[in-house]
Amino acid sequence: WDEALAPFSVRRPCYLADLRNAPEADIQRNQHTLTLTNNGPQMQLFLDGVRYIWGHETPEAALTLPVGELVEFNVTDGLHLHVFHSHVNPSQIISTDLEDPWYKVGDWHDTIFAGVADKFVIRQNLDYFTGRIVMHCHLLTHEDNGMMLYWNITGQEGTRYPAKEKLDPTCYEGSFPDKKYWGQ
Repeated sequence: WDEALAPFSVRRPCYLADLRNAPEADIQRNQHTLTLTNNGPQMQLFLDGVRYIWGHETPEAALTLPVGELVEFNVTDGLHLHVFHSHVNPSQIISTDLEDPWYKVGDWHDTIFAGVADKFVIRQNLDYFTGRIVMHCHLLTHEDNGMMLYWNITGQEGTRYPAKEKLDPTCYEGSFPDKKYWGQ
């Protein structure tokens, strides 16, 4: 396949508004470092330097974050060995050292298998849903060996990130965009 894909744009739902230009103050509140490692048979996740291993008992929540805000993860070390996955909220790639057409800065992903990448910075819009959110390696043997954690999203269910329309004035709420943007 030698043909280059022509650039195009689409209207996205507001939960997928482009977060790359989010106000710095919105990001600084919830910045975290996530490290994925393989040290022997035990798979490990480190969040902000604290080791999390999910064994036979349910651990404490790794984070408590408010609904309707952004969270940023600087994912380092181990992405070439693991498949990063977070339930409920997709991740937007903010920066990466990877040169891969599948993982471009600005793209949204549910799961990231980064091959030879050493680091990614991703952001999530913690829009609408509250409760426990699981983050784990999507390789089943790694997950089964404890490579997962969860955090709590707290606050009023249904709360939306307030700056989403400023970041993307064409984003829409609900199932489908308004007809005015369909050229009708």
